[in-house]
Parts: sequence; C-alpha cells; structure tokens
Amino acid sequence: MAGVCPVCGAHLELEKPKFCPECGSRLSPQPEIQVDRPEPAPIQPDQVEKSIPGSDACSIGAKLEDVVAEIFQKDGYATQRRVTITGRGNYPGEIDIVAERNGEKIAIECKNLTKTVGIMEVRDFAQKLEELGPGWRGVFIACNDLTPEADDFAASRNIEVLDPGEIKEKWFALSMGRTGLPGETIRLEYALPVVVDYETVTFLNLVNKDKVQVRDAKLVFHPYYRVRYTYHATINDPAMNVHTFDDKGIVILDALDGKILNPPVVGKTKAIGKALKNIVSSVAHEENTRFQKLLQEICKETPVREYTITIGKDYRIVRLMAETTPGDAEKFALDYIVEKNIHSVEFEVNGLAGRKETKKREFVPRREDITCTTDAVLVPKWTVHFDVLGFVYTREAFACSGELLEDTLENCPLHAKFGSLAVKKKTGAVCEVCGRAYCREHILSCSSCGKWLCENHAVSCSACGRDFCSRHTPMICPLCSKPLCGGCVTACPGCGRTIGANHLIACEECGQKFCPDCLIKEGVIRKKRICRNCSEERK
Repeated sequence: MAGVCPVCGAHLELEKPKFCPECGSRLSPQPEIQVDRPEPAPIQPDQVEKSIPGSDACSIGAKLEDVVAEIFQKDGYATQRRVTITGRGNYPGEIDIVAERNGEKIAIECKNLTKTVGIMEVRDFAQKLEELGPGWRGVFIACNDLTPEADDFAASRNIEVLDPGEIKEKWFALSMGRTGLPGETIRLEYALPVVVDYETVTFLNLVNKDKVQVRDAKLVFHPYYRVRYTYHATINDPAMNVHTFDDKGIVILDALDGKILNPPVVGKTKAIGKALKNIVSSVAHEENTRFQKLLQEICKETPVREYTITIGKDYRIVRLMAETTPGDAEKFALDYIVEKNIHSVEFEVNGLAGRKETKKREFVPRREDITCTTDAVLVPKWTVHFDVLGFVYTREAFACSGELLEDTLENCPLHAKFGSLAVKKKTGAVCEVCGRAYCREHILSCSSCGKWLCENHAVSCSACGRDFCSRHTPMICPLCSKPLCGGCVTACPGCGRTIGANHLIACEECGQKFCPDCLIKEGVIRKKRICRNCSEERK
C-alpha cells in the first residue's frame, strides 16, 4: 500500500498517484499552494541578551531584582536588597530594594507576575510607603502591564511605574547609550522633531510653582523600526476554488532588541502551535494607555531626515544606538506577517458512497507575496523629576507630540477613578510643609502670610474660621482647647484672662463683653446675664 489521501483519507494503491481515486484531489504539489508551514527564522542572540540578563518579560522576571539593583547602581545609587523597615505604625515591612543617593531614599517594589498587575498590588505598596513616612519615593516595577485603574492609582500616590520596556531602556541608557554634555551639539538622523522643549515640559500650572525645583531632566532618543508591508495572494484549494488574501499595515519593532510591539497572533488557526519568540506585546498591552500612545507616536509622526540639537545646561540627552540591523528587523517582521496571515479554508470533496465531505486546508503565505519597506525612526522622550521639600514627582512625555505618559504631579491624590467614571481634579498648589500636591479643594492658603498648606498642616481658627499656618495660630484657647489666630486673641475686661473673641458674651445691662466666668445669671422668671459690676451696682 502506497499511502492515504491527505484530503479524504482514502487508500492509495499506486505508489505516486497524481489524483485521489475517491475525491479527485490533486496529490502532486501545486506551485501556488504552500502546504508545509515554514518555521520562523531563528532569532540570533543580540546585544541586549549579552548585556542584560534577559530581554523579554519572562527572563527579566526571573532575575528582575538583580537587573533593577544593577541599573540603580550604575546610576550612582547605593542599593540594599530585602530590607525590613519598621514604619510609623511600628509594623515591620519588607522593601525589595532600597536605593539611596545624596539623601534621596527610594523604595522599589519588584513584581514578577506573568499576568496583568491590578490595583491591589499597587495599593499594598502605597500602604508600605505611607508607613515609611515622609522623605521616601516609591518606584513600582512589574514584568507585565498595569491595568488602567492600577496605573491611575499609582500616579495619584506619586508612585513611578517602570515596565520591562523602560527597564530595558534605562539599562541601555546607562550601559551603551551615548550621553552628551551641556552645550554639545548632537547630529540626529531619521528622528522625530523635538517640538516640546525643556521649558514646556517643565512648566507647572501651580500657584506656588516657585516651591518646586527640577531635580533632573533627561531627553532620550529611542530607536525603532517601522516595517510597512502589503500582502496579496490568490490560491486554489484542492477542489479548485479560488481564494484571495490581502493584508497591509505596519509592524513596529524595538531596534534595541528586535522585539515586535504589535499585538500577538494568538489562536488564529488550529495549526498554530507556538508564538513567535520576538513578540513582546500581550493582551494587556492593548488596554495599556501608555503602550497605545507609543504606537501612535511611532506610526503617526514623521521623522526628519537629519537635524542637530544643542544640549541645554539644565538637562541631559541620551541617544540609544540600534542593536538590531534593518535586515534582521525585516526578517522578524516577515515572521510576524506570515503568522498573522495564515488562513484555514474549507472545501467540499466527494467521499465514500458519493457523499460530500467538508475538508479544511491551512494556507501559509509565501514570502515572495509580501512586499516590505523598512525605515528607522528615533523617538525622543522627556523624563523629568521634580523636587518639593524632598518629595519627588515624575513626569514623562513624548518630545514630538507632547503626549503625557506619566505625571504623578498632575492630579490630586484625594480624587480617584471609579470604574468608567473618572473623578479627577488637577492639582493647584503644593503644600509648603510636606511637599504634597493637591487640588484647590484640598489645599488652603494661610490668611496671614499666604503660605499654601494641605488639610493636614493648615490650622483653622476656632473663632473666625479662617485658615492659617502654625506660625500664625499662636495659642490654644483655654476655654475650648482649640487654636486661635492672632486677630482673635482677646483679654476679658473682667478677669484679664486671654481667650478667643468668640467666647465673649455681652452684659445685658451695660453691653460690655466678658468671658462666661465673669457673668452672673439673675432673675426669677427670666434669667439675665450681667457682669459683676452691674450686679454690685444693683445692690
């Protein structure tokens, strides 16, 4: 027996028949049908994998704390691992990494999770930071994306979030990036123009912005590849039905390691047994606002063929060099396009006893049917840290479109996002005691000196109700034990005791005001409050 028909399963008597005797299917190879599915081109170890211990989410996750600690060490921080710190509530808590430099203290939380990170993990870390007290900055690092709610919550609690892409970018910036010095001119090719300059990205719409200092600012040029493609194929199935397939689009790759940023191809056909190794995105990426903004920046903005930029005295410029060649990028993109355009078609054949049977055949695109054009683009991004009395805020924005990626100074932390209902309010001022930023609803101004204070550090006068700083609420009223401003402190004319003006009561005889202890109640039916002088005159 020579074999069986791959379409209907009938036994073949001849050794190499051209047609099946049962269903009539052609058994010899047809040039327009690629039956055997090609294996993706092997991904060679690139510079990323040589320099960083793992360049994808899973491999980074296995050694996440090692990588993060080394990144901060390269940036001049002294780091400690697995530090147990007893907070203000006398409860010990473990911090994955503590980084310190010039008095700055950073608590770093590393989450090696393969699933999307929810708000619970970020809330737990925010509680740790609250226990640590003032003077600490929080950095949350995860091997996967955060949900939009978790991202919003982190920003509202002034927690800087770093995903694997940013970890990789920081590694390259410190290890292989070219950092220019102030006053130096850098020549750039195929880079998006810097429309948002230093003054614009550091602008603050706060009433007391003079209290905010720029701790550091950095403009990073990150290389990407855009592979534009068109695919067209016309093929015949074994029943000689004609099928036409068309597709076009853009494949985005990170030029640092050749990873594809487009959504992964999952479950398209039954024959898909494994995902491409160079796909970095996930389902969570499709919901991640930051990731979507990155794709829009790369696809919609037009790079300039060549221009120069002079580094200002207030910031650094880091240019990351591509570690993946355009040729390799196109090969990786072709793997993705082929995987994306595998189609399974159905056709009918004659089965046993003349019955029609439905069969399926998987068609895999031929690479010669795909036309690609690859171009490089440098994407500039600002990263700025603001300092308010040791309280550090983070702002990240694309330098071309100005699109914000992260701004922990933007929204008041006392407003949150509940489901689809966004309850956000812009910050209006920073507290000049603790450095935290709040909206005008939750921050107050001292009625005496104009100092801006949060509700925890503002003092309301018990007499006039106005808000003051601690300096201009000089005493506590001895009658009610509540604060008094200088304008409401008065002396009782009867006993000379200093009290709040709101406690003075007028004598119903002479009209002069006294403290309650200097008034006497007289009368049988109607009680009157009179001072001691008026009472003695009656006698």
